[in-house]
Amino acid sequence: LDGSNLKAWFRGAQASEVLGLAEQGLKFCQGALKLDPKEPEVLRVQKQLQARLEKDLIAQQEMRQVDTKLKDSRKANASAVESFLQLRGCRLGPVLFDMSMYRMANGGLTPHPKLVGEDPEMT
Repeated sequence: LDGSNLKAWFRGAQASEVLGLAEQGLKFCQGALKLDPKEPEVLRVQKQLQARLEKDLIAQQEMRQVDTKLKDSRKANASAVESFLQLRGCRLGPVLFDMSMYRMANGGLTPHPKLVGEDPEMT
């Protein structure tokens, strides 16, 4: 990119706008405005890119809030299930995926989990 070519800076800003890269487009606008601070087309594209960037940031914040709520909901549900099972005297065994990986690692032998305090010599 020729640093003294206003048209190149402007086209970079336009291309960034079309690709949805508002932050990058604003950098191109800044480069163009260093050469000609009053160029109306660059100022127009810069204004559009700033609006797009603000809109994108708001959308990202909203998505983060939704993700946080979902994560908290999942934790609460998992905790509720776990406490319910504990009240009934149940306990969960190993995850099936882990069991199958263990089986593959031991040459196809079926794993038999041992209880705490169980003597390995007696099995």
